[in-house]
This record gives sequence, structure tokens and C-alpha cells, in this order.
Amino acid sequence: MCCPGCQAVSESIIAMGLSDYYHFRESLPETSPRDIETDLEQLLFYDHDKVQDKYVELNAENQRSIALMVSGIVCSACTWLIETRIGQLKGVASISVNQSTSRAKLSWDPELIQLSEILKAISDLGYQAQPYDQKIREQQLVKDKKQFLQRLAIAGLGMMQVMMYSLGFYLDLNQEMSQATWALLRWVSLLISAPVVFYAASPFYISAFKSLKNKAINMDVPVTIAIFSAWIASTYATVVGAGEVYFDSVSMFVFFLLTGRYLQMIAIHKAGRVLDERLGTRPETAIKLSGNEQQRVLLEEVNPGDKLLVKPGSQIPCDGTLIDTAAQIDESILTGESYPIRKYQAELVAAGAINVGAAFVIEVTQRVEESTLANVIRLLQQAKESKPKIQQVADKIASYFVASILVLAIATAVYWYNTAPEHVFATVLAVLVITCPCALSLATPVAITTALGRLTAWSVLVNRSSALFNLSQLTDIVFDKTGTLTTGRFVIEDFENFSNQSDEQLKSIMATLESRSEHPIATAFDEYELSAANITELSMIDGKGLQARLDGKLYQLGNAQFMTKEQMNHYHDDYLTSGTQLFLLCEQDCLARLVIDTEIRSDAQQTIDSFIKQGLKVHLLSGDKEQHVTSMGKRVGIPEHNVRGGQLPEQKLEYIKLIQIDGGRAAMIGDGLNDSPAMAAATVSIAMSQSTDITKVNADMILLTERISLVSKSYHLSAKVRRIIKQNLTWAFSYNMLGVPLAMTGYITPWIAAAGMSVSSLVVVVNALRLSRDK
Repeated sequence: MCCPGCQAVSESIIAMGLSDYYHFRESLPETSPRDIETDLEQLLFYDHDKVQDKYVELNAENQRSIALMVSGIVCSACTWLIETRIGQLKGVASISVNQSTSRAKLSWDPELIQLSEILKAISDLGYQAQPYDQKIREQQLVKDKKQFLQRLAIAGLGMMQVMMYSLGFYLDLNQEMSQATWALLRWVSLLISAPVVFYAASPFYISAFKSLKNKAINMDVPVTIAIFSAWIASTYATVVGAGEVYFDSVSMFVFFLLTGRYLQMIAIHKAGRVLDERLGTRPETAIKLSGNEQQRVLLEEVNPGDKLLVKPGSQIPCDGTLIDTAAQIDESILTGESYPIRKYQAELVAAGAINVGAAFVIEVTQRVEESTLANVIRLLQQAKESKPKIQQVADKIASYFVASILVLAIATAVYWYNTAPEHVFATVLAVLVITCPCALSLATPVAITTALGRLTAWSVLVNRSSALFNLSQLTDIVFDKTGTLTTGRFVIEDFENFSNQSDEQLKSIMATLESRSEHPIATAFDEYELSAANITELSMIDGKGLQARLDGKLYQLGNAQFMTKEQMNHYHDDYLTSGTQLFLLCEQDCLARLVIDTEIRSDAQQTIDSFIKQGLKVHLLSGDKEQHVTSMGKRVGIPEHNVRGGQLPEQKLEYIKLIQIDGGRAAMIGDGLNDSPAMAAATVSIAMSQSTDITKVNADMILLTERISLVSKSYHLSAKVRRIIKQNLTWAFSYNMLGVPLAMTGYITPWIAAAGMSVSSLVVVVNALRLSRDK
């Protein structure tokens, strides 16, 4: 069974005597059922009114509704099981589960059943459900979408009906239509267009009124003028029975404008929802330990130094350090990496990660509002609110453009009033409609928002959206070494065996010795099995290494200081350019020589090659020894003249400034405080996932995962964003430069202007949405 849903389905199949079905199964599933621990105290907490005020809403039938996040859903059988079993509970009005988003919509009668009972029933099925934290946002999105669709439907139906009646006028080439029919068609068009003008188009009027109230002019001002002036003039012509009517143009204008706005809203919500889908729901409470007692408290009551119990399947509520020996956690919420990782005692565990192993205890290091998860959300919001220079320029041009529209409309009216008064209104209306700067206003924000959503899905957090545009203009990429091109973890790069024992036996002995060491280099032996030998007299020898007796024999593991001069001459490599040499000795006999070095990221070479192929100059700056840094540069393909070792923070800063003096634009990628000055001076600064807090806060971009190749992917996406924004702006300006003169000279009618304006906006939105499909 892959999940409880499949188990329920299979039981039903067997109960109905249809077990022959399994003769046709070709293979067994790869996964096994997961046991989920139910915390009844946590579930009862959700019955409190104050808690439900945050998540629950009341409907017309006095029922309560809530959005749930359901973990453990694997396939459609899971959704079938939850909907069927929970839907049969007395008091549950409805439950609908979305398999693709792992969300459920639940409605129940609180007089018949409590929320905790429903959550317990879901848990008993083998799943975990809890309230969805973005309920208010989701409600607003649904409300906005519903209202938009209602307005769009009314505008669309009105447009089609009015166009059908207008067709009678257009086809009456010989003017054979009777006066009564002519008047009837106009009056019917007036009535049908009224809901379009006064309901469907109302958001434009509200926006224009607020703009004028604040002594500004936005693009809805000319839109409002065009709609009202055209409809009022058409109404007057209908009442007096003379003059042109523009009910069809008005209805078409409103419909197309609403269509463009609707697509814009969907694009922005789709991009903004990416993080919501990944972050899931933060727990509201935590289990605090006081001696041997457990107490559930609100997260707001948790302080640094408190000890918290994290049960299996639960989210880590606050940042903290692990007190237990080891823990298995899933950080996909924060990093996007789908596989669980192992954390060891004293290591930092981040809020939002999920415990996928046994229960463990942490000591809180940050309050909940200062946690990693809270910072990620805060920084993403900051990125959404900031604007790159190109968008600021486009917004400024759009504001001036709107004022220019009104000036052009007045100039057009004056010209046609003195030349051909009968064409004044139609021409001015066409100018107001065709110059609606929707495409210009949408050109940049839709592209930026879509790209931000794409980067978030890749686990790249953008602190400042200007970095997204600046990234494509780089000429140089500057990497730090330790923690950036390397993982910071130690590995055995070379191993020579001088004894009769196997490599596995010797590595097991070394792992046993290092298991008692707190030196960072000891992590290089974590993957090896410990020896079963009895270990005694373990001691650390300053400047040398460590020694101990295993089954009575004296073993030493350390540098060459443990060896005699003759052994050093025989075994020591004087020309080693990188890494650290260690030797294993037993009763003064040298058994093995190994080289320990920091692990190079698996995608470092691919990333650097990608930048070099794009024509960018790649540099390596590090505070490590010159020979180690030079060796690293050779291994990853960075030109030797662009490699510097032994660099102090001020030297890294000076290096960045030298690049900029020559006209270069550099990105600095680092992870520590020593990189901060250079990162602050760089055109774009990128912090690694394990960077210090101050480095992350001041960086333009943060990688939430250890994949350095995301820098290259972000660069390519940035180039595509730049191209699309330029295409959008070029299209918007070209359209207006071509359309305005034609409208002013009377070659474009109002209905053609409405269609052209809408097509222009749709082109911009659809072009920007190509970023969401970028591979």
C-alpha cells in the first residue's frame, strides 16, 4: 500500500469478492504506509472560539466552514477516502479535497460535531489536517474573482446583444429601416448597455474618483470620461431621435478592458500563490517542557531558551538548536529539496521544517516573529512591494501619458469642431479609448511578478526586485570559496593504504577515533561504520591530532607530527596544493595516508561553465591559503588570473571596486560576514542558504537551497525578463504612436479603438505569462 486511501480501496475490492483484480497487477508499490502520531491536545485546541475566529467563517445555514491543509495525500484514492468517510460523519455538511494542492474545504454544524472530532477522524484515516493559514487571502481572492467574472459576464452578454442590434444599422446601407424600428433598436441598446456601464464598469469609476480625490490622474480617469461621455451622448441622441449612438463601442470597450484586468489579476495571484503553496501552515502552539512536564502554549508565549518537544509529523514551531543526538527533518518547505536530511546535536533546525523521524527536543534560539520562516515571508513581501527602476520609469511615463491623453483629446476636439463638427465626438472618443495606457502600465509589473513567482518555486528568494533586472546586465561573477563553491563539509579526497588491512577496516578505525572528536574535520568520517573494538585512553594531542587504544593497541590519527623523520620523508607529500594530510599510525607503524578537503558542490563546475559560455568573467576570492584557492580555481575551471587567495574583507571590497572602475557590473556570491562589504558594493549580491543573518538581510537575493546552479538559472531568467519587458514596452509605445495619429485624424472608429486597446493589453499580459512556462 502506498497510502491509507489505497488500503481502503483494496479492502473494498476484497470485500466485494473481486480479488482477481490483483492477478493483473504487474508490480508491488515502492513505498510503505506511514504512521502518523495524533496529538489530541492539539486538535482540541482548534475548538476554542478565539482560535476559530482566525480560520473559520459562518455561512447562511449557520454552518462553519474552514480551509484545511491535508498532508499525506498521494493519489486520487486518498481524496476519495477522505471525502467519503468524513462526509458520512453526522454534522459534516460537506468536504471537498483538492489532490493537486492537498487542500480541503470543510463545512460542519458545530451543534452536532466539533472541529477536533473531524480532524481526529481524518487522522484516524492516516492523514494529518490543520487549518490553512492563508484563509483570509484565499477568501479575498475568491471574492475578487467572483465579482470580476460577474462583471465580465454582464459586459460580455451586453456587448454581444448590443452588437447584434447595431448590426441592423450597419447593414441598412440603403436606409430602408423604418423610423420606429430605428428608434426601437436604439432604446433596446440603451437598456442593455445600462448594466454594463453602471455595474460592470463601476471599478473604473471608483478608481478614477479616488485618484482625483488624491489630486492625481490615473489611467482610469480617461477611461471613465470615455465611457460616461459616450453613453450620455448616445442616450441623448436616442431620446431626441437624432445623432450617432455608441452603445456598441462602449460595451465592447468595457468588456475588453475587464478581460485585460481579469487576466492581470489571475497572473499576479498565480505568481504570488507560489510561496503560499510551499510554506503550508505554521503551527499555532508548541509543546513546552518544564522538567518532566509537558505544557501546550501559544507560539507567542515561547521565548529563547525554552525547550520544546517536536513530535513525529509536526512542524518545528521556532528556530532552535537540537538537544537530542540526531533528528530526521524535511526542509522542503524552505529549501525545495524533496529528500529528508539528518541533523545532529547542537545543529540549528529551522521553523517550518517537518519532523519525519522520532520525536526530539530543541532549545529555542529565536522568537517566532524572528524565525527563518517569518523572515522568508517578510523578505518576499518586501520584494513584491519594491520596484525596479524600469518599472518606476514606466509608471512615471504612464502618469504623464494620461495627462497627455486629455490634452490630445482637447486638441482633437478643437480641430474637428472648426473643421467638421459632426465628427468631433466620435473622433475624441476614439482618441480617449485607443490611448488607454493599460498595456504600458502592465508591461513591467506582470513580468516582474510572474518571474518572482518562478524564482520562489526554484527556492530563490529575491529581497529587492531591482536585482531581478540588474542580474541580466552583469559582466562579472565573483564567488567566495568556502560555503559557496564548496559545501563547507569535509570529505576524504585521497586515500592510500600502506598496511595489509582492507580500506574499509582502516576507515572504520579512523571513524571510531573521530567519533569522539568535536573538530569539524571529524564530519568527513560520518558515513563510515564504527569499529566494534573496545576504545580506551582517548586523548587529544594539541598540534598533532588524537590517539586512543583499540583492543589494547595504540592508534594515532593526525598530522605528520606523529611520525618519525624517516616516515615523514617517505609518506609525506610536500607538493600537496589543497586539502589537509592526515596519517593513521598503529604502534608507530604508518598504516594509511589520507587527504581531507572541503567538498565541492556537485553543480559548481556546470554553473561556472554556463557563465563562461555566456561571455561573463568568473572570479574566485577567498580568505584561504593562496595555494588552496588556486587549486580550487583549477578544479572548477576559473582562469588563474581571476583567482585570489588570502583575501581580507577590505581586499574583497577593493577587488569589486576595481571591476566597477573598468565599467564592469559584478555579482558577489558569498555566505559570511567577511563577504558582506564586497556584497554591499556589488551590483547584485547573492547569499547562500547557510549565510549569517546579517548577510541574508543585506543581500539582494538568497538561495534557500544548496544548489549553486540556481544562480545561473536566475541569470537566464533575468535575461528573459529583460527581453520580455523591452518587448512589452516597445509594443505599448509602438501601438500608441501608430494608433493615436490615426484616431486623431478620424481613420479609427470608437469600436475599432476599443478592440485595439484590448488586443494591446492582452498581448502584453500573454507575453509576460510566458515566464511562468520557462523550463
